[in-house]
Amino acid sequence: MSRTRIIISSLRRSGSTIFWRCFRTASEAVCFDEPFNPNLIRLPRPHPKNIDDEYLRLLDRDAHAFWAAFGPVYPLEELDAALKPQTADWLGWLSDRADRLVLDTTRCWNKIEALADHTGPDTYLIHLHRSPTGFTASHLLPSDLDGSLWGKWHLFRRRRTFFDMDGGFNFWNVEDIVGNGPRSAFATQILQDSSLADRFYAWEAHLQLLYFWKIAYSKVEEAGRDAFGDRFLSVPFERFSRRPTEVLSDIQAATGLSLDMNSLPDVRPASSVFQQGDARWFEAAERVGLPADAQFLFRPQ
Repeated sequence: MSRTRIIISSLRRSGSTIFWRCFRTASEAVCFDEPFNPNLIRLPRPHPKNIDDEYLRLLDRDAHAFWAAFGPVYPLEELDAALKPQTADWLGWLSDRADRLVLDTTRCWNKIEALADHTGPDTYLIHLHRSPTGFTASHLLPSDLDGSLWGKWHLFRRRRTFFDMDGGFNFWNVEDIVGNGPRSAFATQILQDSSLADRFYAWEAHLQLLYFWKIAYSKVEEAGRDAFGDRFLSVPFERFSRRPTEVLSDIQAATGLSLDMNSLPDVRPASSVFQQGDARWFEAAERVGLPADAQFLFRPQ
């Protein structure tokens, strides 16, 4: 049997979980969600979203081997272009578990060349990317706040002050990654320009998130095409969410991984971006060097 490996590279809050679930439910591949997430240390306690069954089966088979192989990527390690040896070994160990394999990761946006170096010609890289404004709004207006009176009030306040917030987007560790000043790891390892760093840390939160999206998007697109060639696929989340069967059929044709389109989970179209069309989004795009174009920023169709 020929081997097929698919690595999904995405940023947090970009729809990678529902995208990954499509492979989990519609293919015969073994699908691991977020294998580099340090929170896997909580196992064998199951995740409330039921995304850990594959890991639990491996633990049942040989817990000692599982934990000896485990190699997570911590937030600041995302800034390193290399895979540390333990993480590379973990990738290889998981890859040996099945002939058909899908890995979903949000922690490798700066490690694309390293992924190519540690995988073979049977590996495909899919870049799933959300619109820059959708990504930004999802971090500043988290949908995971509880439905209590406090949660509703907190979300109401965030919506009222959306374009003025100067922080508060660390729900998924992105604020940890970008740091808090020109001497932070992000400034010295990624920005590498003191004047740019000074501007970046003076910006409001939505500008910092847009710029982070710009950096990560460019890195995955450029490195993915260079390192994986015709085994690289770029998938806008908005297109996938509106036409999942069409997108997954394209992936099936490109990778050879068979997918049963009648077994897909419920994929819902992406909702409109908060304040879509507001002039402040276009002003923000110009400030961070993104196209001030509605189709690029919001992907409305």
